[in-house]
Amino acid sequence: QGFVRTALRAIYRHPKVPEIGSAALEMLLFLIFEGVEETCRKTVTRDLTYPPERLLTLVMGANSFSENGHKEPLRSCLKVLGAVIPWWSTETVPHMPIGREVEAARYLLGIFNKHLHDEHIFISTLHLLVGTCRNHSMAIALFEVGL
Repeated sequence: QGFVRTALRAIYRHPKVPEIGSAALEMLLFLIFEGVEETCRKTVTRDLTYPPERLLTLVMGANSFSENGHKEPLRSCLKVLGAVIPWWSTETVPHMPIGREVEAARYLLGIFNKHLHDEHIFISTLHLLVGTCRNHSMAIALFEVGL
């Protein structure tokens, strides 16, 4: 849990220094996808979504990378988000902090609209939008912001 919290803090506090966010995201991707025991993967995934503010921090980080034109850390951030909000799963979708769903929806829709011509970012963001729509509050928030 300490590493996840530290990685999210680095992503949040240093949005204009993509190298810091990239390093944190690279470690998170390793813990989620490569050569790690299933229990570690589940723990990291859980720690990224609880408390819900952590999930919003990842979305805010993705938005910051998008706004500052840092595509590689944005792609990595979207991969991490895609691992914790799978669009294809029937499992319960993690939720955003109560009352901040519209904020998260604005960030996701902003990334989606800004990167219409980058296939990888576009598809990854589309998958996130589909995944988050399975949460009733997020579906309403996405509707409210014009999806």
